Amino acid sequence: MLRKHILSWRNVRLLADMLRRRFWMAVAAQILNLGYPHHLKRVKNAVVRRYVGSVGQGTNFSPGLLVFRGFNTFVGQRCSLGYHFQIFDFETVSIGDDFLASHNVTLIAGTHTQDEHRTYIPGPIHIGKRVWIGANVVIVGPCTIGDNCVIGANSFVKGDIPANATIGGSPARILKSAT
Repeated sequence: MLRKHILSWRNVRLLADMLRRRFWMAVAAQILNLGYPHHLKRVKNAVVRRYVGSVGQGTNFSPGLLVFRGFNTFVGQRCSLGYHFQIFDFETVSIGDDFLASHNVTLIAGTHTQDEHRTYIPGPIHIGKRVWIGANVVIVGPCTIGDNCVIGANSFVKGDIPANATIGGSPARILKSAT
């Protein structure tokens, strides 16, 4: 026997919203994986803007974009996200203006403990303005990356990174810091 709260209008609206978001993400995935001709660029950006929480003007998405939920993702103005950019937005992911990312960058907003219970740890990711990220970088929240940072290729980033730093490695460490 079904419980009354399962069939509430609120749950029906939430389900409809989830299905609508998944539909638009499927459409975006098809457009992004076409290696789109130039005339599809506007269509692709319009679909992504509808699915993601907010996207600033002049932001460009390359083919292969994957966003897990969408409504937790906020992208600034004049950003460029490279091929196969992935965002797993279990928590808030905010990207500042003038962000530049190479290919195969992955943002994972949240993690879990290593005990037998695998307790979930919320991990928002906040990326500052004018940040440049190299290829094959993985960023795991909770993480805050300051303004004007450069992250080298093949880095694993977790934790807070101060502004004006150049970091690299796995795990990432500060290679150069402009004070």
